Amino acid sequence: MIYKNKIKEDGQDERLKEKAAQYRLFENNDTFQTALKPKFTFIDLFAGIGGFRIAMQNLGGEYVFSSEWDEKAKLTYEANFGEVPFGDITLEEIKQYIPKQFDVLCGFTLSK
Repeated sequence: MIYKNKIKEDGQDERLKEKAAQYRLFENNDTFQTALKPKFTFIDLFAGIGGFRIAMQNLGGEYVFSSEWDEKAKLTYEANFGEVPFGDITLEEIKQYIPKQFDVLCGFTLSK
């Protein structure tokens, strides 16, 4: 439930309670885990917040590289997986981190 600037008779601001409840959702800081015995490896381009990565890991895949430009998406990705995706893969300093071999390539973009 989203509270709208309500102050109860006891003087407590409901927005503060809601904010505290939101932080508790992530207090364990659990991230999505990779497969213990991966069946294949994959890279995730245009990674967003990691939806393809979750699907591929659930299928037994092991992530080996990800790339995302959007800074807000990168923050969420880091919260989900404990690491920040690389940025622009056309830059030489980033190309060196792209694995030479992998089994599956994931990704698409909706940007114009």
